[in-house]
Amino acid sequence: MRRLYLSLLLFISCATIAISHVKVKESSIVSVSAEQQPLHWLIQSQQYIQPATLPTEVTIDSLFGPLHITEPLLIELITHPILERMRDVDQHGPATHFGAWPTFSRYDHSIGVFALLHLHNRPLIEQVAGLLHDASHTAFSHTADHLFKTGNEHAYQDSIHNWYLTKMGLDKLLARYGLTIEEINPDRPEFTALEQKSPKLCADRIHYNFHAGLVHGLITQEELHDMAKSLHFENDAWFFSNQEHGRKLADISLYYTEHCLACAANLVWHCWLCKALEQAAKLKLITLEEIHFGTDSGILKKLANSSDPLIIEMLKRCHNPHKHYCTVDTETDADLVDIPKLRAIDPLIKIDGDLFGTPLTLCDDEYRKNMNALRQHLNNGIKVRFAPETALA
Repeated sequence: MRRLYLSLLLFISCATIAISHVKVKESSIVSVSAEQQPLHWLIQSQQYIQPATLPTEVTIDSLFGPLHITEPLLIELITHPILERMRDVDQHGPATHFGAWPTFSRYDHSIGVFALLHLHNRPLIEQVAGLLHDASHTAFSHTADHLFKTGNEHAYQDSIHNWYLTKMGLDKLLARYGLTIEEINPDRPEFTALEQKSPKLCADRIHYNFHAGLVHGLITQEELHDMAKSLHFENDAWFFSNQEHGRKLADISLYYTEHCLACAANLVWHCWLCKALEQAAKLKLITLEEIHFGTDSGILKKLANSSDPLIIEMLKRCHNPHKHYCTVDTETDADLVDIPKLRAIDPLIKIDGDLFGTPLTLCDDEYRKNMNALRQHLNNGIKVRFAPETALA
């Protein structure tokens, strides 16, 4: 992993605490000190010292209601700097910061995934893995997949997960509880509730689709709670006992993929932000460590304060993307082509004593057609041409 890190260098040349109880909000404003110190959260993590006394209980807000946590390891992690940093790393990446989509932090998502695992009584080790599964995301989330060219099928943060947690000092914390970083890697096959091969349901996909549906106005909080009541995990598989609820979450996944994650605007935002980050790194305005261990707002502030013409131009495009590109039908007319990942889900439905369950696509012809249509659309590629006056070099 160290070799990977060095190669990337070349590539770019708490709420008030009472001892008995703590209440942690799902989201909060990032402290000024974190903005003033680019590597604030890395330093805080590396200097972390085990508290002399832990609260006996921590209450955290989640998408599914308040959770009361009494397990010491979970209490330490929930208040640890590695999780606090994620309050200022947005799930949507650049789209949120340039005014297009509602905010949705990696902290909120991590707490939500943990909540699902906790509420469905998964083993403690899998709950820990879920809580930390996104901790290795760089600033701007999946922008790193474009910056470090890992492609749409292989998230950059997954490739550095163990290394990242080690750099943040989690190996020492986990060792006190008899665990190693490798043992909580979210890709371990025994963590069947946390991760499954696409398009099956898993805690990760379930939460980000629920949350996306809520923040994009596709469902209400009341509808979310009703849907969650018919969601179950048995025999290594998530399923809905109400087909209508399964279809509703599946429809959200289609919308979220087509109109957000795989849309042309998201592609150009990642492209232009990468250009700005690469230029800032070359000019030594930011470092590779800041991209890995810093936050969205901290890096954006440095970019916004830059007088470099290229950085200024890239940010201008990001703020008004539709003025600077159009979609085209053929690759020969395109400046940028991408085949986005299909993030649609195919929930398992179990009704009326169905022992094994049936995928939604086998019991809902309309959804199957809609999913296949989106798959074909994405396989054809998203093709973008930049406006002549702003064509990239």
